[in-house]
Amino acid sequence: MKNFSDLNELSNSKELSIPLQHILTILCDSINDWPEKVVDLNDFKNKIFVFINKENIDKEDLEKVIGSIDYLKYSWQGESLFQMLEIFEYYPRKTSLIDIFKDIEQKLTGVN
Repeated sequence: MKNFSDLNELSNSKELSIPLQHILTILCDSINDWPEKVVDLNDFKNKIFVFINKENIDKEDLEKVIGSIDYLKYSWQGESLFQMLEIFEYYPRKTSLIDIFKDIEQKLTGVN
């Protein structure tokens, strides 16, 4: 699984498609805002799903979650999740976040 440094480096790689570079940049920004240390992409995915207490979530559901966050307690998580909304622009409507993570992981398989 790719760690933060790998993802950050890959976000500037000319070997990847421009949309994938943008997706990785969004992920890196979102990971950077998460208040706890994130080991790799899988760790980040798990932290998100534990925080929102749901894996099968699409853009509309995530917007609802973001709107209900207590920003006095969870401002960094809110900021991180808000940035994640941008990733949905690269996927068909109603694509779930878990499917987006699977797609990213699949696209990064074998990439150095």
